[in-house]
Amino acid sequence: MKVKAPIRDKIILSFLAVAIGTILLMGLIMRRAIDTELTGYARRNQESRSQQLVDALENGYQQTGDWSFLPAFYHYAPVGALEFAVYDPGQRLIFSSRDYQRPRRGMGPNANSLVRGDTRVYDLEGVDTKTKIGSVAITPLGLDGLLSAQDRLFRTTLFRSLFRAAIVAATVAFLLALFLSGQIVNPLRKITAAATRLAAGNLKTKVPVETADELAELAQTLNAMSARLLKLEELRRQLTQDVAHELKTPLASARALVEGMSDGIIPADRGNLLSLLEEIDRLSQLIGDLGELSRAEAGRNQLVMVPGNPAAVVAAVGKRLRPAFDEKGVALELAASLKDVKAQALIDERALERIFENLLSNALRHTAKGGLVRISTRQDPEAGSIAFTVSDNGVGIPAQHLPYIFERFYRVDPSRSRATGGTGIGLTIVRELTEALGGQVSVKSHPGQGTSFTIMLPLMT
Repeated sequence: MKVKAPIRDKIILSFLAVAIGTILLMGLIMRRAIDTELTGYARRNQESRSQQLVDALENGYQQTGDWSFLPAFYHYAPVGALEFAVYDPGQRLIFSSRDYQRPRRGMGPNANSLVRGDTRVYDLEGVDTKTKIGSVAITPLGLDGLLSAQDRLFRTTLFRSLFRAAIVAATVAFLLALFLSGQIVNPLRKITAAATRLAAGNLKTKVPVETADELAELAQTLNAMSARLLKLEELRRQLTQDVAHELKTPLASARALVEGMSDGIIPADRGNLLSLLEEIDRLSQLIGDLGELSRAEAGRNQLVMVPGNPAAVVAAVGKRLRPAFDEKGVALELAASLKDVKAQALIDERALERIFENLLSNALRHTAKGGLVRISTRQDPEAGSIAFTVSDNGVGIPAQHLPYIFERFYRVDPSRSRATGGTGIGLTIVRELTEALGGQVSVKSHPGQGTSFTIMLPLMT
C-alpha cells in the first residue's frame, strides 16, 4: 500500500531540498574562493615579511659589521611567523632561529602543530657595497604550511559565520515554504471539499474564487461544471415528466376513443378509427425516437459508412418534404449549388437523411405561413470539409437557450402544447448522428429573425 504523502509536505521538502542544495553549492564555491583568496593574501603577506627580514638583516650587518647581533635580533625584528637560518658566503651556518623558537602568544594548543612551508633562499648584500655578505633561508610557519594562526582563525571565523548564515537561510526557506504551501494547499482543500460535495450529489456547491492564478481557473472550471451538472440534473428530473406527458396524451386519447366506441357513445366509423391510428402512430414515433436517441448516445448505432455524395442525399430529403411545406404555405428553397456539388464523403445515407428530416421538420414547425426555409451548401477544399446550412426566418431562439437546445427534451417553449410541436428529442438525435458521421453541428439564431443550423462533414481525401 502506498504511503500517503500530503502535497504540503512535498512542497516544503522541495523548497528545503532546493534551499539546502543551493546553500551547499554556494558554500562550496565560497569556501574555494575564500581559500584561494586567503592563500594568495597569505602568500603575498609572507613574501612581504620575508623581504622585511632580508632588509633588516642587511641593515643590522651594516651597523655592526658582523653577525653578532642575530641572537638579540630574533626577539625584536619583524619576523612574524617565520623560521630562518643565516649562512655566510661559504654556506656555513651562522644562526638558526629554531634554536630560539618559543610558542607565540595566542597559539594555545596549536603551538606544537605548526607545519613548515617551502623554504626559500635569499642572498644578503651589503647596503653600500652591494657585495654578497651571506644568505638567509626563510621557511614560513603556519597551521597548513602557509597560513598563520591568525589567518587560520580568520578563516575559521568566516566559515562559522557562513554556517550560521546557512542555518538562517534554511530557516527562512522553511518558513517561506510553509507560507507558500498554505497559499497552494488551502485553495486545493476547498476545491477538494467542493468536489467531494459534488460527488455526494450537492450540485449547488460553489468554490470561492479568491486569487487570479491557475487555482482560480481550476475553481472557475469546477464552478462551471457544477452549474452544468445542475442544469443537466434539472433536465433529467424533467425527463420523467416529459416522457410521462408525451406518453400520456396519445394513450389518453386512444383510451377515450376505445371506451367511447365500446360504450356506443362514439361510432366506430372510419374517421374515429383513423384518429385512433393517428394517436398510436404518434406514440410509436415517440418510442422510436427514444430508442434511436438511446442507441445514438450509447454509440450503438450500426452505421454503414460508404462513399457517397452528401449533397444529393440532402437534396433528396428536401424534395421529399416539400409537400409538407407547401401544405403549410412555407417556401422551401434548395440552393442551386446543391446540384453542382460532386464531392464524395463517407456517409450513412439513412443517418444523413434522419439529420435533415429533423432539421427541416424543426424549421417548418417554427416558421409561420408565408415564411422561408433555405438549404445551402459551402465546400472548403483546404479544410477538406463540406457544410450544409438549414436556415429559416421564423421566431428564432433566445441566446440563453442556445447552449441547451441539443439536450434531450429541452424546449425553448416550456409549455407542452402540441401547437409548438416536437418532443425535444429531434435536435439531440441530430447532434449524436452528426458526431457519429465524424462531423459537427452548430447553431446561430436571432429572436424574431430566424435560426440557422450548420452541419459540417469531412470529405474523402
